[in-house]
Amino acid sequence: MGLQWARTLMSAHRLLLGLVGIGFMATAAVGCAADEGDSDDWDEASDVGEIAVAGRWTPSASASAAGDRQWARYDDAPSWSGGRNCGGGLLAGTRELGDHLQRSFRGVRSYDGYACRANTANTSQMSVHGTGRALDVFIPLIRGQADNTVGDAVANWLIANASSLGVQLVIWDRSTWNASRPAGSKLRAYGGPHPHNDHLHIELNSDGAARRTAWFRDRSVATSPTPAPAPAPAPTPAPAPAPAPVTLPRMRVIAGGLNLRRSAGTSGAIITAMPCGAPVTVVGGPVSGWYNVDYNGVRGWASGSYLTPEASYRASVCGS
Repeated sequence: MGLQWARTLMSAHRLLLGLVGIGFMATAAVGCAADEGDSDDWDEASDVGEIAVAGRWTPSASASAAGDRQWARYDDAPSWSGGRNCGGGLLAGTRELGDHLQRSFRGVRSYDGYACRANTANTSQMSVHGTGRALDVFIPLIRGQADNTVGDAVANWLIANASSLGVQLVIWDRSTWNASRPAGSKLRAYGGPHPHNDHLHIELNSDGAARRTAWFRDRSVATSPTPAPAPAPAPTPAPAPAPAPVTLPRMRVIAGGLNLRRSAGTSGAIITAMPCGAPVTVVGGPVSGWYNVDYNGVRGWASGSYLTPEASYRASVCGS
């Protein structure tokens, strides 16, 4: 009985694993184009104004300036009509651009884009994904956030070369850039249901998708936006000039046995007596007529009444 029960449990476990595997394969077969594409349909209502929130994709200054010089016609998708207008796959220019981005930008994992379906924002119209002119370029998240090191570089290159590529729209990391808008208003915040932080949504107009624009004839027309220059290092301040050497004034004693005291005034203890004519170096004072002086390496206080500047000293004062 126990053996039969164990065999029954084992069979049930294998059946459950098989069903999970089938479900996983079915999900994988659907692919990114259907899941991610459902949120890629652009309409004017998804643009919520000029960017003012930190964290969204904001092109570099050089990319923004180059993008403002670009213009590309915006070609909308035809009516849905039950899918009769779908293109059947990515068009030649769309696929060529996807291949180029995957080869040229480190971190681009893969791309996809074709899905024959109605526009989720306007179900009477076909999604641009159904025309074969839309790409989803996938970039793995970093700890749940957009990898702006990779994604910004791709987006900046696309908008800087939109005219020669035929790029009409880019959506990346909560921002949308439309090549048909006037300079200065091409970039706006994106308010659609998916933040587009793990893939760029890129649309080509009919000329780009058909390889009729300049880049498909000559790759050298493309330019790379220059990164913002690093701030120049602050200039090293010039060293402060060395202070000029200070020459302490010299004086002479003009009284015999002038007392050198420990403090200013006659109450200060006597250190020694200095003979008339003795040279001293003034190091402080005067304080109430007393000078702090150095006499033969001994420092103390002497009355200024019995000192005279060395320049005006006459030996005759001391009877010499």
